[in-house]
Amino acid sequence: LDELDQDCFENAISTVIMRRERHSALVTDRDRKITAWHEAGHALVALLEEEADNPLSVSITPRGAAGGVTWMSSTDDQFLSRNKAKAQLTVALGGRAGEELLMDGEFTQGAQSDLITATKLAGAMVTRFGMSRRGLQVRQKYDGTFDEACADVIDELLEEAMIRARTILSLNHASLEIVALGLLEYDTLTLADIRVLLDGRTLADKKKSVKIIPEPRKLSPKKTLVRLDDLVAHDGSMENKIKQKIRVVSKLARKLGKKPETKPETA
Repeated sequence: LDELDQDCFENAISTVIMRRERHSALVTDRDRKITAWHEAGHALVALLEEEADNPLSVSITPRGAAGGVTWMSSTDDQFLSRNKAKAQLTVALGGRAGEELLMDGEFTQGAQSDLITATKLAGAMVTRFGMSRRGLQVRQKYDGTFDEACADVIDELLEEAMIRARTILSLNHASLEIVALGLLEYDTLTLADIRVLLDGRTLADKKKSVKIIPEPRKLSPKKTLVRLDDLVAHDGSMENKIKQKIRVVSKLARKLGKKPETKPETA
């Protein structure tokens, strides 16, 4: 190495936070595929949620105990708005939603850490931040647990975020598959790489994965990615906009329906 560049610093930060990449780890084709759809779910939801941070890098190379990771951009802002907090919940559950689309409604334990993160944030929104219908009172037991009333509201926030994540990815299913196939082909994608793939172009100069790559399907993304907020009229009061969003999400969820239960795909 003749000089230190930006990649060196980014790799160093990744190593400190998530440990070294485990290129020698034995990962089945099935697990790689599930991980790719999981991480692609996080990335695409983050890209399409207006209040969410952009996905700077997405990888399906194992690090420590993690099978893959999606790195988000961040700012120096100290204050967290309610809309941004809700967007973070939706992004956190985008991985589970991605798995469900791949596996026809089935899913794995891969979202465990995402669920822990989302539950902590939703709990803080209800018991400390006054960001729910539960009201402004700070309510949390000294042992860190929640009373039944708060737990119900936390469940509502998580379920709302889950429905939103499913809806966003269902509306952009082809784009989700393109990002997932890109991860299977290259292992790691930057935000710029994702935009290139979604624009229908190829990553000619990018090094491909040494892993076995499944035959890609002939899919192309929609010319314009569909943001859920774009389906809501932009006139009227903020309260009316919120009600419209709830109606749109509920209508889409009913239209999509629950898919029949099937066995998980095997490689």
